[in-house]
Amino acid sequence: MESQGNSSTPPPPDVRVSPPEECFGSEETQQSLGQSDRSQNKNDTQIHAAQPDGTSVTLRGTPTSSSIKLCGYLNKQGGPLRAWKSRWFVYEEKSCQLFYYRMAQDINPLGKVDLSLATFSYPLQGEEGTFHIQTPERTVILKAPNKDARMYWLQQLQLKRTLYREQHAEHQSIPRPDSHKLESTPSANNCRGFKWSLCAVLEANSCQMESRYLGILQNLQESKELNPEQREAVKKVVIDAVRADLSTANKLNSIRDYDEYGFKIAMDYRVEDLKLLAKIQGQEIRSQNLLNQEECDGAFLARCDQLLFGRPEAELSSSTELKNLLRTGLPREYRARVWRFMIQTRTKSRKERHPNHYQELCEKSITSPHLVPRQIQLDLDRTLTSNQYFSPPSSSLIQKLERVLQAFSWQNPTIGYVQGLNRLAAIALLVLQEEEDAFWCLVVIVDYIMPQNYYTKDLVGCQADQRILKDLMFEKLPRLTAHLEALKVDVSLITVEWFLVLFVESLPTRILFKVWDTFLYEGIKVIFRYALALFKYKEENILKINDSGEMYQYLRILPGTIVDGRKLTSIAFNDMNPLPMKLLHNRRAVHLERLHAEIKELDNLRKAYKAERVQCKDKEMDTLASEDEEEV
Repeated sequence: MESQGNSSTPPPPDVRVSPPEECFGSEETQQSLGQSDRSQNKNDTQIHAAQPDGTSVTLRGTPTSSSIKLCGYLNKQGGPLRAWKSRWFVYEEKSCQLFYYRMAQDINPLGKVDLSLATFSYPLQGEEGTFHIQTPERTVILKAPNKDARMYWLQQLQLKRTLYREQHAEHQSIPRPDSHKLESTPSANNCRGFKWSLCAVLEANSCQMESRYLGILQNLQESKELNPEQREAVKKVVIDAVRADLSTANKLNSIRDYDEYGFKIAMDYRVEDLKLLAKIQGQEIRSQNLLNQEECDGAFLARCDQLLFGRPEAELSSSTELKNLLRTGLPREYRARVWRFMIQTRTKSRKERHPNHYQELCEKSITSPHLVPRQIQLDLDRTLTSNQYFSPPSSSLIQKLERVLQAFSWQNPTIGYVQGLNRLAAIALLVLQEEEDAFWCLVVIVDYIMPQNYYTKDLVGCQADQRILKDLMFEKLPRLTAHLEALKVDVSLITVEWFLVLFVESLPTRILFKVWDTFLYEGIKVIFRYALALFKYKEENILKINDSGEMYQYLRILPGTIVDGRKLTSIAFNDMNPLPMKLLHNRRAVHLERLHAEIKELDNLRKAYKAERVQCKDKEMDTLASEDEEEV
């Protein structure tokens, strides 16, 4: 979102007027900071916006945009602790650069920001007055004293950048950032960005209002204090609200019904009683998505660019910096490249030994179709039904998915194919696009990352992890665990699917891909972290439910109700500490030993039962034969 650059925009309300020659480097200027200046000039203005610490924003100039002298105090974020420091900023017309100094009287600048290729934005939910200047090299985060001062700075900076570009257009070609290739002129870009921003904010507010309205309806519907006539009226309003088409609920701005990976944004619950909840959650998610589209974490994007920009996956390497970026969630433009790096790291030697391995497996599927599991064909149409790219049967992704699953059934004949692998491969296809890359991604998940026997018929590996999860819940969420045990609710009936398909079609997709980013790097412990975080996130809601049937119903939809992905991630990687991989390995060994003993005991019972049944059948046959002889 770029701010509108309009020279006619009025300055912030607290305006002081002084001669322009006092703007930079004079004692009178320093004495005037935060004070009223008696001398006034109708053509020259000095704008002071006092901050609590005594600094100010000073904007000077004439109404003629080309002669405006722009300078003043702003807070700049920097250093390893990302602290705010007050700096004196001065715009230099000839070079289109913004210089910053420690104090206004300093001669040597601390640094400069080239604005000729810069874009400007501000986070809707950030600290008041915060705005970002993005250049091809870095992102500078600044903070004005208030919103009015921020908007004035943004408009003036953008106007000056536009004038600079126009003045130099005849002499040299100034490239535009890639994100603005479709825009015809800077002014058109400013206008569109500002209007889109306004529409996004208005629609987000509208979504929030409708969500609150529907929440009130839900509470009224559950109220026992209404008389029959009132109850009927509320019921009618609820029905009307549920039947309303969510995609046309707001007309301020055209927001897609599907996200960037093709998943449906609004949830679709089949249970009739949950449709109102679906509507409420859908509005909350739309509101959050609108604000997220506007929110630009400049520092994070700068870190991603610094580590990943222009580097192929072969040049990437494991590091603490990459690990932290993955936990935050990769921008889409880098996701496929980093996933390929993480896959390549684990399969490099294997692929070097068998460079045409995938093609050979596909050939086997063609020459011996009778050996390919039939369940693959049955599950193709049931894969990611809420995703528009997998919906039509003729979709190219459906055909790629079939080949990937068939090849994997030859690659790992011990498993062959089990339900759930189709969803894992489908996610890999959505991100990586190439079917061979998706195949190796599936191999990495099943053969390298997940514990042994996770996808075998007895699911013994997954069963062990469900017991580990219960142990961790007892330790980290004792109050919630006690409540679930009192209701005799077995959470593994819900969580087993989270682990088998790695939250696919459970978590909202904007959170799901962040989970996968970290999972492919750190392994199975990430799934434990997020499973625990989900229960922690909704702990208070869960504790209010006192019916086991209602509890199971709520737990089934719990992941899809998460709106704040950052909060969930913070809980997973902060509140759930410590959770070392060694702890999981040790507990898995204990539970596997117990499970194998239980399975052996069960097998002995089955054998004994079969032997007893054979003896019973033999006796029955003897009895029938004796009766027949007597009749003869």
